[in-house]
Amino acid sequence: GASGAIFGLFGATYVVAKRLQFDVRSVTMLIVLNLVITFAIPGISWQGHMFSFGAHADAEPLTAEDTANMVKAFGGVNTWTPKAVWVVFSDGRVYMASTHDMPHEVQHITNNNFAGHLCIHFPRTAEQVAAIGPYATSHQKAIDLGWTATLALAAAE
Repeated sequence: GASGAIFGLFGATYVVAKRLQFDVRSVTMLIVLNLVITFAIPGISWQGHMFSFGAHADAEPLTAEDTANMVKAFGGVNTWTPKAVWVVFSDGRVYMASTHDMPHEVQHITNNNFAGHLCIHFPRTAEQVAAIGPYATSHQKAIDLGWTATLALAAAE
């Protein structure tokens, strides 16, 4: 479900903020609060739904506020244009990925002002990207730009 992806985004925020020596208390509180909610309220999934040979995941914002924050990060509009994100898996692996904020198809959370789900794309080989086409190319370019920006941030430390 969406919770796994959201936890990944929280985890990524924590890792990047910690590496940049930012105050991580607020994101730590969000992670703890969401862990409590996940295990205290039945029916909330804590696993990410992965498919497409591990190179794609579906996710949904948990709340209307999460949706508003995501749309704000995308310039105030829903768009298919991807942006780079960090995703942290439950086993601690961290990946650069890309996502868009365009709601489409299946929706599981109905009170988040997001009529569908979004996709998180993970790195693919050049051959896979070429075989899939322009949409995969745009996501791979976002991932590459995100990785370049991350390396620049790390070098500035």
